[in-house]
Amino acid sequence: MQVTTCGAAGARTLRIGVDGTISDVALPGSVDTVLADGADAWGVVPPSPPSADNTPGYLIPLDGGRRIRLPTNFYPAASVSGVILGSAGGTGALLLVDAATGHVRGDLGKGELVAVGDGLVLWTVGCDPSGNKPCTLYRRLVAGGTTSSYRLPRPGFPIGVLSPNDRQVAFVLERASQDPRYDIGHPIPPSDIAILHLDTGRLEIVPGIETPAKIPPSLAFSADGRWLLIALDAGSKTRLLAWRSGLAHPYETTPIAGQGLGPPPIAALPLHTND
Repeated sequence: MQVTTCGAAGARTLRIGVDGTISDVALPGSVDTVLADGADAWGVVPPSPPSADNTPGYLIPLDGGRRIRLPTNFYPAASVSGVILGSAGGTGALLLVDAATGHVRGDLGKGELVAVGDGLVLWTVGCDPSGNKPCTLYRRLVAGGTTSSYRLPRPGFPIGVLSPNDRQVAFVLERASQDPRYDIGHPIPPSDIAILHLDTGRLEIVPGIETPAKIPPSLAFSADGRWLLIALDAGSKTRLLAWRSGLAHPYETTPIAGQGLGPPPIAALPLHTND
């Protein structure tokens, strides 16, 4: 797990292993974000805006090594199995870029990235939040092969997480209409947290949770895929919940005090015992 922090000394990233070990790495000032893929991690230097000098972006391996030049106007978003996924500025195409060479390995067409994991990529096509129409989620291996498709009843915010057993993906699904109990001054309806079972196509809604438009939660599955862990930004605190199929409502633990910036980071680590 990578956690990036900023302070007077500049940006740094903490690498936290499943055994609890922590290493601290200072990031170059040009790095905008960090992508992690198992034991590998890269600092991302974004490209300049098209209206500027059109300078390409770069990957900087945090364990050392030469920086990798990325395709022009390519904006990285995630990494899996040695592949960087992101969008091509101008066209909106979702590209697969080799992390070792910076060469394009695949083009998934115009779409929005939802989740990656275990060599898989999931993305949506036609899920425009302003349209409130059915759209399609796709799944395939980053190495290629058969593409599976799933029909979604409505669009959703393009953020999600794949379960460790590759059988489920959790994401945010837009509701069909506004909640009359609240007036948030925003035209996009609130959202539910949904789980799509990839083996059957069944869609489940986590009961009792409503998230405002453009304020997504953080999601993570337990190691066995049975539990979905949820972190909600509640302003002055972060709410932590856990839910599995069959429960009438999620369990909730003591919230964490303090105001966050963006979706609260959350990760599920393997359970260790003293046996």
